[in-house]
Amino acid sequence: MFTRPLCDLHIHVGASVAPHIMWSIAHSQGYRLPTKDYFEFVELITVNPKKVKSLDDYLKILHDVTEKIQSSPSAIERSVYEIIGKEYRGSLVGRIELRFNPMKRNLHGERPRPHHPRRHPRHGSRHARVRRAGGAHLLPRP
Repeated sequence: MFTRPLCDLHIHVGASVAPHIMWSIAHSQGYRLPTKDYFEFVELITVNPKKVKSLDDYLKILHDVTEKIQSSPSAIERSVYEIIGKEYRGSLVGRIELRFNPMKRNLHGERPRPHHPRRHPRHGSRHARVRRAGGAHLLPRP
């Protein structure tokens, strides 16, 4: 039976990376975590309905921990790679619109924002192009 790939049009990078990947990124960058134990870290970054009662509680998790861990170019690259792989393997998602704010990923100006060219050096390849709409980076459409 032929199944068409799915399309997910709204995934936030900060909340979509698995805890073990976030733990690995944090340790590979030497980021000082508020906890030393992995399972306490999972509790810290996982949204639990018993402890997260409002939007402010949810945003506190994102802004205080996950976005700081994802602040380097290599961390955001790994996060995007892991999200796309997870979505394709787990749900056969072929097109994804990832959302993130680059200014929240540079430690409030402590890291310079890298220049993102609109086209890849190969110039004609639609697979290498980065399309940007607001804060969303879109995978190329066929």
